[in-house]
Amino acid sequence: MIAMLVLAAIATVTVRQDGPALTPDEARAMAPSTLADQLLAAGHPLIVEDAVAPFGMEAPQPPWLTRINLISDAVQDFRKGFCVKHRYRVTFPDLGRWDPEDRKQQPNRPDHVIDEIAYRLLTKQGCAGSIGSSYFTPRGSETDGALKVVALIGKAVRLAKSHPPHFPLAVDDQLDREMQIYMRTQTGKRSADAPKYDVITDPRKALATLAIGATVYVGHQLSGGELLDPSLLREPDGHLRERWSLLVGGTVTVDVVLDGGRIAALKIRYAIPAPF
Repeated sequence: MIAMLVLAAIATVTVRQDGPALTPDEARAMAPSTLADQLLAAGHPLIVEDAVAPFGMEAPQPPWLTRINLISDAVQDFRKGFCVKHRYRVTFPDLGRWDPEDRKQQPNRPDHVIDEIAYRLLTKQGCAGSIGSSYFTPRGSETDGALKVVALIGKAVRLAKSHPPHFPLAVDDQLDREMQIYMRTQTGKRSADAPKYDVITDPRKALATLAIGATVYVGHQLSGGELLDPSLLREPDGHLRERWSLLVGGTVTVDVVLDGGRIAALKIRYAIPAPF
């Protein structure tokens, strides 16, 4: 109940109207909680992470603030069985033209904030982890379905430790198989002498050891399903069944078919995802 009240309370976070104008260096020098107090109106949750644009490999930004991401501390939603974090995407107005050679910073104030909710299945490991490594952000219209399919797979993972699954299950460990080939070709060693990799061929073992708490993407598939036998994708009358794809931990893809709210088929593939 407390978790639900907290979630309801933080659903109306807005930018602070009387906050100070900040430069990029000033924003980066602040602790996440302090920066949040400067940018967001009172009543926002505890902020434990932040990131000031440019993010990752993005091109250089103007000499003023353009975007900041603020990540809240995790809240346990026991009713749904998930850990929940909020990512507040704070945006700033464009201050006009700028000379890339002139790096004198200009202060800027935020003008908008977008609230994105990220989830992680609640396990015995608790709510540790960050967005991008163990939390997923479903599309708004797919949230209920995404939570349902992750919860179903989480239950299947627990049961697989002691019982065989009741649905068709397959595994394709391309990652370790390709690593074997790579090491053989790079070292010039025979198969018997090359380093050994534990290629997973037992579908039940793959399911029982699936780190479902490290899911970083969940999406409803309207087409595709290349990992699964085409005969499993349709009802007896020819209608397509509900299909979802998950990315777990960066190298594991899960394709799952649902039938009447239950898992009808599931395949796990270990591989380095495109474009690598």
